[in-house]
Amino acid sequence: MVSSQDKADIQAYLKSKLEDFTGSLQYSKDILEILGTEKKYQSFTDEVNSSLVQKFECLEDYKLITLISAYDPALKSGGQTNSAVWDTTGDLMIQCDHTWQHFNFSLCLHLVLIPEEDE
Repeated sequence: MVSSQDKADIQAYLKSKLEDFTGSLQYSKDILEILGTEKKYQSFTDEVNSSLVQKFECLEDYKLITLISAYDPALKSGGQTNSAVWDTTGDLMIQCDHTWQHFNFSLCLHLVLIPEEDE
């Protein structure tokens, strides 16, 4: 299980990874489109998932689904929507937000508890 301290540590880690990601970007008015076409989102979330599994032992019983979304409030463009059926006794979501330039980025980690196998 993920303790409240683990959750806080994971959230801080996600925030630092998101800040590093946006810190490496070069500003362009078309940055959201560029990130999508160059598959930067995919490589970033793959990297985050991999490092989370290595860094946090408490995540070994979970499937990780990491989503990044970006929104430009000036143009009212970007964003991402998802929906799922959640088991409130085992599933968990950890999210962090970061503003870079005038873009709002959100990094969301969904933890889906892997059911124990019957012996």
